[in-house]
Amino acid sequence: MVINKTISFIFSMQYGSPRLPAVSACRVVRRLGMVVGLLGVALRWVGADAWGQADVEAALAAAGFWRPVVKEPGRFATGPALVRLEVDWPNSLGMVRLRAFVAEDQPNLNDPPWLTADLNRRLIGEPKHAWLQFEKTDSSGRQRMVMLRAERSDRLRAVLRERPGRGQPERVSEWELERSQPAPERPRNSGRPPLFQGQPATDDSRLFLVTPQGSDLTMIAEDQGFARAADPRWAPDGRKLAFVGFNSQGSDPLIYLIRLIEQTDDQGTIRLQPDGKPRVVAAGVTPTWSSDGRCLAYVASGTPPLQTDWSAPGRNQERIVILTLEGSDAGASRVLVEGIEPSWNPRDDRLAFVKVRGGNTDLALTRAAGGGITQLTNHPARDGWPIWTHDGSELIFLSNRTNRWDLFKIDPNQPERIMPFTQHRLREDRADLSPDGLRLLFTERWGLPDSRIVLLDLSRDQTVILTEAPNGDREAVWSPDGRWIAFVSRRATP
Repeated sequence: MVINKTISFIFSMQYGSPRLPAVSACRVVRRLGMVVGLLGVALRWVGADAWGQADVEAALAAAGFWRPVVKEPGRFATGPALVRLEVDWPNSLGMVRLRAFVAEDQPNLNDPPWLTADLNRRLIGEPKHAWLQFEKTDSSGRQRMVMLRAERSDRLRAVLRERPGRGQPERVSEWELERSQPAPERPRNSGRPPLFQGQPATDDSRLFLVTPQGSDLTMIAEDQGFARAADPRWAPDGRKLAFVGFNSQGSDPLIYLIRLIEQTDDQGTIRLQPDGKPRVVAAGVTPTWSSDGRCLAYVASGTPPLQTDWSAPGRNQERIVILTLEGSDAGASRVLVEGIEPSWNPRDDRLAFVKVRGGNTDLALTRAAGGGITQLTNHPARDGWPIWTHDGSELIFLSNRTNRWDLFKIDPNQPERIMPFTQHRLREDRADLSPDGLRLLFTERWGLPDSRIVLLDLSRDQTVILTEAPNGDREAVWSPDGRWIAFVSRRATP
């Protein structure tokens, strides 16, 4: 039996007030006499006898504070199953997040650990028996389909959160929650469901190079068997680039290496060009190079194509893996630590990374050879995306500890001293510091279709728009010599 239930709520929010709860349409009319948003929630429940109870809750963000909008009981399978949520929102609303938890074995259902991921596939945390994957985007860029899976649990709560862009949102979201197909079989040796299985590329992003002056725009790795590129990272010698590629069939993201050479055309223009086809070295995301260029550290996803020691700690969490690329042990890999967003020190074997604990994220430090973990931050806000200064003495990281996203710096030898790095309001995107430490690259309008790369002169506190395209540019990184910038874009071939 199929039960269809559609609920529409008219709600009001006072922009900037951190504790104003959502209210019903009647109270809005009586108390405020105005309507600033409309939320529609559609739930379709199938097979009620075999399904346990679940809670579905929606929330909206205004001025950085999340407020519940609607909460409705739903149903979720007691056995392995997939749940599909279709989310549609106006482009002006910016980033959308789904947060979910499985209530099994949780002593306090009012304070659960949250699974958090965004539309750029950056997984923030994972509770027991749950995983999330992104499946598709329609051509307008407005709709995302999210697949959620839970095992051996009779309760699941999903929270949809949206951060409005400029001005007040006019329309929030629509949900459809329904039973889908049986859960896919886990891959061998992974010890966990693949985070990225079944998520075809949501756009046709490619890798580009440009100079810091905005000239010599060059596309690299075009039509090389993947539909979307992300996470570019230069090798220390500046001759190779590691990046992540997603194919159109939705398999695990793969880490590619491509070799670059300098070419001079008849006009004397110097360009970097690939000298061959990119080669796959691992299955994962967020690669980072060792200081000698012999190894890559990355966050594993799915079943890697190279042999990995999965017996190490971290079988059911995000695992940072070290892969050897050169030498007699080339191809060997091992799990180093549980965590995400690794960043290798350019001078030694220290790795900064992000620890996930109960939905919160903090910075930590370890060594590539293994050993102990040093906690660098311990704050209820979210800290993430650490990068090292080029002398390896300090870390710069992104945090919303001031109720907005800003960059901060920390000396690992004095972790109690955390200083603001810039006064520029950022979105949730990593930044990259130039080799001379004087200029900073970051993405402006992150998560919006018209995102662009901005260059910040730290000595003058002046910004320059480096790239601007109708379909958006993002994820910019400096070459080691400071002569080139690699970035991701959906723009047409130059």
